[in-house]
Amino acid sequence: MKKVGLLTFHFADNIGALLSTYALQSVLQKIGMTVSVINFIPPMMLEYSTFLPSFYRVKYECKSYFDTFRAYFKHIASHTIDLNGILKKHKKCEEFRQRYLNITEILIRDLGNLKKACESFDACIVGGDQVWNPRFLELSNFGYLLPFKLKNALKIAYAASIAEKIPQNQLNIFRECVHHFSAVSVRERSSSSELTKLLGREIYHVLDPTLLMEKSDYANIIKEPAMRFPSRYILTYNVGKYLNNPIFSVAKKMSNKIGIPVVTIGFSMKNHCYVGPSEFLWLLENAEYVITNSYHGMLLSIVFQKRFIVVPPSLGSLRVIDFIEEFNLRENNTKIIDYKKLCKFLSESKAFSINFLRKALEQDNYQIK
Repeated sequence: MKKVGLLTFHFADNIGALLSTYALQSVLQKIGMTVSVINFIPPMMLEYSTFLPSFYRVKYECKSYFDTFRAYFKHIASHTIDLNGILKKHKKCEEFRQRYLNITEILIRDLGNLKKACESFDACIVGGDQVWNPRFLELSNFGYLLPFKLKNALKIAYAASIAEKIPQNQLNIFRECVHHFSAVSVRERSSSSELTKLLGREIYHVLDPTLLMEKSDYANIIKEPAMRFPSRYILTYNVGKYLNNPIFSVAKKMSNKIGIPVVTIGFSMKNHCYVGPSEFLWLLENAEYVITNSYHGMLLSIVFQKRFIVVPPSLGSLRVIDFIEEFNLRENNTKIIDYKKLCKFLSESKAFSINFLRKALEQDNYQIK
């Protein structure tokens, strides 16, 4: 039984990140691995990913210093208005981490200690989220590319998401670091093609970890929220703090059309709630419709076979569009999804993805058969 260290965004107060981590941990355990989530939290990313107002997120999204500071103060204001809800969500996410994720005790902030931690495992798997997103790589000092040599541990990337085009100033470090991975797979098909050309080796396309689990696999972590909800509702899952987000107008039109209320997870100023991953799954399972701008909101809607509408986000939309086009879901806004057909497509991709993990962990030089 191999000891596997998992490197991902387990620290983020983000439902998709936590459920993705849980899913990958669970799948690895099912195939016979002893799994630990490496407690690597880059200082620059802690602010970006938790309940704290994020200067780095705002800075990245704005084109000038004036726009950056103006947007940052608005960002602080939105956190202040909804601070109680944000803190409640943080508490629920922390409870989920402690209960369901096997996280190493020692907190790691730098590359030197990250290398030591990785060398205590037989294999180190990076992925299951946007770990190779250029923004996050810079904030982590490129830690998620494992920019150091490991004596005995395999370096493996599973469903690592780039989410955007690799900028010119990062191409060389991608070449240099990924060259030392014994097996590499990414989440987006477009990224697979891009990296295959860049590296001159086969980079495989696999499913996000949340799709490797069946609906029944999530049953043990679903929890009914303490708050009461209508018997019929439209669930809106909004991952951005933007009041002019088109997701709200889509939800309003749907609500007026079918005559049932909207329940919003995330920021909306009214009729919203902040929940952890377990409560989110309960709300998703019991919703009549789901409207989301979240990649994982879309994937989990598929796992639970819901009727859903996706409003692609302004940033990171490549991963959403890739998936919609790959599985022919572009028209799902206007028709009921044929889940029997979709599940057949997904079952083939699921088998391929799990086989990738098995083979990657079996040998040093991985070649898929």
